[in-house]
Amino acid sequence: MILLSASWISHANANTEEDLKPLLNLHSFMHEENLPLTSFELMMRKTMKWEGEKTLEGVKQALHLNTPFKTATTNQSKKYYIENVHKKIGLSEQVIVIKEKGNLQPYVEIIYTLSGKKLDKNMMNSIEKHLNLAKSHIFQENTPIYTCLQSKTDAIIKNSLLDKFMHDHKVDLLHKLEEEDFLVISGYTDQWDVHVPISEDSKMNVQFSIRRGLDGMTYVTIGTPILTVEY
Repeated sequence: MILLSASWISHANANTEEDLKPLLNLHSFMHEENLPLTSFELMMRKTMKWEGEKTLEGVKQALHLNTPFKTATTNQSKKYYIENVHKKIGLSEQVIVIKEKGNLQPYVEIIYTLSGKKLDKNMMNSIEKHLNLAKSHIFQENTPIYTCLQSKTDAIIKNSLLDKFMHDHKVDLLHKLEEEDFLVISGYTDQWDVHVPISEDSKMNVQFSIRRGLDGMTYVTIGTPILTVEY
């Protein structure tokens, strides 16, 4: 596994370093603990005004996407989505626009996701470029980025790994669920700005899970402010 360096961020955007700090920190922790990176995901979401095809075309132009939107319909909503795979780098870019049925308000939710299976200098440069473009034209500079990394290993993972993570990142434990083959915690650290409120006087910005699969492999998933992928 290649260890990422903050020097790979060009700082073209003043907030880029802070946006990508969790990704760098979590990847560094995995590298130190010899956890192979299986996948990563960065996600942003917001509510925007719905103007039909004009909204969809505006999103495509803003993100420089040439692929047409596909649709999927459920009883609750209609979803418009594009997945653009940058094969040379291995970066997947996904845009989802969700219109709730029966909602008389002229608004939709847009979800923008970048994901991949490796992290190196070229990937970081591409991530930075796409995030800056999305934030400049659709999202705001202070839009939180949900970051999630996963590892799959045949090594025996002990609970001491979680203890080390919490110590290294100064995590205050908020909730812990432990079963025979599964462990997940929720907590808060002031090392990252992003967070979600969980009560009037409490907030959370990290979740960490360890699961032993039926295949005998161990799956480690770490996310901030919450886990956004199946774990």
